Amino acid sequence: MSENITQQTYKISTNIEAMKTTLSAVSEIVEEATFNLESDGLRFYSMDPGHICLLDIFQERGKSILFDHEFKFAVDPKEFLKELKKFKVGRWNYESLKLELFGLNFGAQEDRYMIIKYKDQSARIELKEVMPSSIPKPKFQVTSKLVLPHDSVKAIKALESFSDGVTFEVSKLPAIFKVKTKSDHVMHLEAEIFFSTCESEIQEDTSSSYGTDYLNKFLKVYLKATEENSTDLTVELGNKLPLKASFKVDINHSTLSNIIYYLAPRIIE
Repeated sequence: MSENITQQTYKISTNIEAMKTTLSAVSEIVEEATFNLESDGLRFYSMDPGHICLLDIFQERGKSILFDHEFKFAVDPKEFLKELKKFKVGRWNYESLKLELFGLNFGAQEDRYMIIKYKDQSARIELKEVMPSSIPKPKFQVTSKLVLPHDSVKAIKALESFSDGVTFEVSKLPAIFKVKTKSDHVMHLEAEIFFSTCESEIQEDTSSSYGTDYLNKFLKVYLKATEENSTDLTVELGNKLPLKASFKVDINHSTLSNIIYYLAPRIIE
């Protein structure tokens, strides 16, 4: 490795548990992930290869390392997550995870790598080539916004073994949210779950269907990330329009990440 490449180093600090949640979400939709360091934190913004879902994540960076300028880097999210899970982390001892990136802007591919450090533990991860991307922000008119508690999301995810699709229906008067599905295995067998929408903004009756495969990948990440603090999931939808679902990653009473998931509707003939 040449001397000038060794000196080409970028440093980032962030929360290790928030980084695990980010990587868990990212690894569900892509095999290689490009992150952009912005002034306040790390951003991931990408679609899955089939253009069915889009993930928008902003994660705060630590302030111990001064921000110099924006830059991008790409990694295998599963490899990154695998290495992080090897680190021993105390239940209430969330010291900063430090990332040191080498050879980003020049040099051979083998000279581009990242050293991750947490306390006295470290690992090396190869950096991938950053691919150009220009994905516009989704723009659509939502007619219903719901705030779902943790247990309600658990009930929705339980339908994944029942069918490969679900329909979300929201009625304005009375304010009720209903999840419907039909069994793929037993004829005429249907399931419905009703929720009283205690916290909601409903402009009109709304109905839209989604594939459970992509939906439950996100719900799995949400349930894992919020199992200790039970953060609510915000859901926004319109008639036969994409679903927008979002939640915040709170650790030690501080919001460290904002995760937004867009899912294309499923057309049912």
